[in-house]
This record gives sequence, C-alpha cells and structure tokens, in this order.
Amino acid sequence: SRGLGDVYKRQTFIFMLNASGILSIFEVIFAPIMAIFNLPGVAITALIAGFMSKPGGVGAAAALYAQGLMTAEQVTIVFPAIILMGAMLGQYVRTVVVSGADERKHGLLLGVCVLTALLSMFVMNGVLLVLGYL
Repeated sequence: SRGLGDVYKRQTFIFMLNASGILSIFEVIFAPIMAIFNLPGVAITALIAGFMSKPGGVGAAAALYAQGLMTAEQVTIVFPAIILMGAMLGQYVRTVVVSGADERKHGLLLGVCVLTALLSMFVMNGVLLVLGYL
C-alpha cells in the first residue's frame, strides 16, 4: 500500500545516497545535462525514480527538496516530466511487449515519452520565467 510509509522510504533512500556520496557523483556527472533545464545534477535521481514509478519520482523529488538539494522551483520543473514518463518501465512491459508491438518501434515508443518529458521541463521553465519565479 502507498502512503506515508512510502514517503519515508524514499526520503531514507535519498538520505543514504547522499550520505554514501553517490548523490555527489550524480551531481558531477549529470550537472551539465540537467543545467539545460535549470536543474542540479541530483535531479536525475527523481527522473530515474519516476521512470520506475510515479510515486517514486515524486517521493524522490520531495526528499531532495526536504534535504535542501532542490528548490521548490526546481521540483516544479521536474514534476511534469515525472508524471509524463512515470512508471514507463511497467507500462512498457504491460502494453508494448505484451501486445506484441513491432520490436523495431519499441525504441520509438519509449523515446516519444522521454522526449515529451524533456519538453515539459522546458515548458515549465518558461512558465516559471513568465510568472517571475526564475
């Protein structure tokens, strides 16, 4: 069941990644890519978690915010991307693989969702800029 316990699990997971230094590694590796979207490198953690499950991505973003690793504006930028590509892995297996879709188009089917998510981060940057938050 999902609930407050899951939020604590995700916060604990992010805390462990931070304490172990893995988040610092993510920060360095992904900083140039995430900077395109006005995000810190650690934001990739929320996106990867969101790829696995929507609640996971949202929980990871909330945990990064709670630990001061992301601002409210940065969470706002990443949130639509998490929702748009959320649970991609499970949905991919349930719909694309099981339905017997042409294997040559599997990459395209995944790519469209990821591209839409990336575009949503540009759109949110624009919205926040127009509203005066950036």
